[in-house]
Amino acid sequence: MANSIFFGNGLNRISKGSKSWDELLSNITSGHVIKDIPYTLQYEDIYLANKINRIDIPAKLSKHTYEYKVKYCISEIVNKFSPNSIFERLASTQVESYITTNYDLTLEKQFEQNSFEENKNGSDISEQIYSIRRHHSFIDPSESRKNIWYIHGEAKYPKSIMLGYDHYCGAIGKIDSYIKGNYEYKNNNNEVIKIASITERLKNSDNNIYSWIDLFFIHNIHIIGFGMDYSEQDIWYILNKRQRYIQEHKADITNKIYFYGCIDDAKEELLNDFGIKVISYTKPQKKSEWTDLYERMISDLQNNLS
Repeated sequence: MANSIFFGNGLNRISKGSKSWDELLSNITSGHVIKDIPYTLQYEDIYLANKINRIDIPAKLSKHTYEYKVKYCISEIVNKFSPNSIFERLASTQVESYITTNYDLTLEKQFEQNSFEENKNGSDISEQIYSIRRHHSFIDPSESRKNIWYIHGEAKYPKSIMLGYDHYCGAIGKIDSYIKGNYEYKNNNNEVIKIASITERLKNSDNNIYSWIDLFFIHNIHIIGFGMDYSEQDIWYILNKRQRYIQEHKADITNKIYFYGCIDDAKEELLNDFGIKVISYTKPQKKSEWTDLYERMISDLQNNLS
């Protein structure tokens, strides 16, 4: 069975100049940020209460909405992220598809260092706001292929960057439609494409990949550098839906999902109940120890490729 890697911002955090969510908020606000609420609602609060006033808006964006200007400034911050040794190992892992909630282009930069070039014909960046099909395809001189699925948007297209509760809920609506077979879009020839439901496609052994959502039902997924925060509603929704379908259509869903990380007992139990294999590690006490831990995680991940 094919494998895909799902990675989050944790892999960036070991690099100099990287930003956590809290640090991103600090960069764009000067007002009080409400703690102990989901990150999606933190963004909505600072946006609705007009606390976003520590950013310099370029004059060229004068005709855009204020929210677009905010997302543009965030894209400028994350565009400065650079690859580290973990991205080197990640890029050389024998998988074709990578899924990420990150907006930055760090893995793309690593692919370029590894002599990959973007295959424009294989990429799909036609979506303006949501990211059901959004991905970039790469190929190297030996014709090895890599795909990156930017499921929360990408820095190249600020409007697509998914930040607040409003955007998340809209995305979940799209995901729900896709899973249930109610999703359609227009291709390059302006033809309307409608994709069958996940259950129907699994029953008919349809392994075509139209969206990153398919990977969660067809590929083995390896989650790394992602804390599974409960505000990540879209990911929890898919994992929950998958496990419900397993109970109803067990013979049709045979892929495995692995989680590599440091989590509390409650979250580990929940992931286990969702059918996720948890490979748990002791959380490092020093930031300098995270690189070694991610090296271990990558090694364990590679051992689980099948």
